[in-house]
Amino acid sequence: MSRFVCVGSPKNTVTDPPLQPGLCNSMQWRPGGVPGKHPAFPMSFQCDTADEAQRIWSVMQPWVLRNHKKAPDLLIASLQADRKMLELGALFNQVTDHVYWAVRLGGGVGVYFSGMEAMSSMDHSSETRFRRAFTFKTFIEAVAGMISPNPPALHPLHDYYPGKFPVQAENIRQIAENQLATLSSESSDVYVPSTSASAPAPQPPSVQSPPVLPPAQPSVHSPVAPPPTQDHTNIFNVTIGSPSTPSRRGGNLSRLEHNRGHWKRYEARVRDSNAVTTGRGIGAAKPSSTMQTKRVGDGG
Repeated sequence: MSRFVCVGSPKNTVTDPPLQPGLCNSMQWRPGGVPGKHPAFPMSFQCDTADEAQRIWSVMQPWVLRNHKKAPDLLIASLQADRKMLELGALFNQVTDHVYWAVRLGGGVGVYFSGMEAMSSMDHSSETRFRRAFTFKTFIEAVAGMISPNPPALHPLHDYYPGKFPVQAENIRQIAENQLATLSSESSDVYVPSTSASAPAPQPPSVQSPPVLPPAQPSVHSPVAPPPTQDHTNIFNVTIGSPSTPSRRGGNLSRLEHNRGHWKRYEARVRDSNAVTTGRGIGAAKPSSTMQTKRVGDGG
């Protein structure tokens, strides 16, 4: 499944041919700028997981279709007042110390959940003056940062602008690299397998008895026999004593694996919104799963 999603009207005129709303295989190219000459929507997102992309599509697409024609200030006011959008933002913000990147100039204009991926996108621009992004502490602030004609007025954490402030931009890049290294280190420490019999991992009930002798009575001093070998095919069966799978961004654990309980509780509140993916009632376009990457160009 894709980590990329684009929300907006399928009848947009920002590019020719139009940007295609839905889940896609890469960030779709579109012109950017500050303040910018084009509407904020369609807006693209590069998430950390496919689940996050699906949530954005299910909740944000109907809101965009209702509001995308508004002026930027009214659009931001609607964003900050919409209950479902605020619930989505609060869910994403359960991950502490996370930073969202609103890339306004770069090879792929949009919101990034990873700072290194945001900078990699900007590095594809041929000139440094076509590279600019603002970082925010919350998801809703990052979306507002993509809408506003004056993002610095929103008090972002950082203004990454190597074309004008190269030293400051290099410091911001170093901060992002250090954060990635910290996350990678924490990921590698999550699971440390132990071979000691004095502290065995939780074991499932035994499915067979020894062939000759009856099973011994358990005691606090007797060693625990290893369980029968089995293959785990259910994702919920591997959450105990299972090593995390490093991601391609240096070993970060999935943000949603940290917050699976929050997703469960959130399901009930957005069940009606999930119908959006079928297009009922709002005229949303069906997600595209075969979209190809458009040639990267200057963000300006």
